[in-house]
Amino acid sequence: AVVEDRAPVSAVIFNPMTDEMFEAVLGGGARLNGAPIRVSGRAELAGCLMMVARDVIEHPAWPVPWPKMELGKRSSIAYRMALVAAGVYDAMMALSSKHEWDTAAGTLIVEEAGGVVSGHTGAKLAYNQAVPTPRSIVCAGPALHAAIMARTGHIKLP
Repeated sequence: AVVEDRAPVSAVIFNPMTDEMFEAVLGGGARLNGAPIRVSGRAELAGCLMMVARDVIEHPAWPVPWPKMELGKRSSIAYRMALVAAGVYDAMMALSSKHEWDTAAGTLIVEEAGGVVSGHTGAKLAYNQAVPTPRSIVCAGPALHAAIMARTGHIKLP
């Protein structure tokens, strides 16, 4: 990603195993192998397809258990974000620190595909920080992002 004024303005994620090229330019939309992509329009957590670690969702500390969801897993945080941008998954959540260089491209691609990217409290991510490791990251379409924020916005991470 190319970052200006703490925000990504140009981004590419390439998965050589699947020959998928995700790209975005600020104000120009997002594309997968040249075709426009959009995030899912899903609004409800129950039954959604979410990229998240099972132990996070099933942790006993949640005051209200999460509804049943289909959980996915990929090693690359950037690729997880790209799959949300393309609408393959409805949402992605990581409640552990990630590096800016792993999330900047995905942030722009998700946002240009109509999605929302933030930390678990809803705060927008800023890039080129002195400590380049956001504490958490959540991305989804606007309605589903709001539903996730209703569950995560109050928690304090160690």
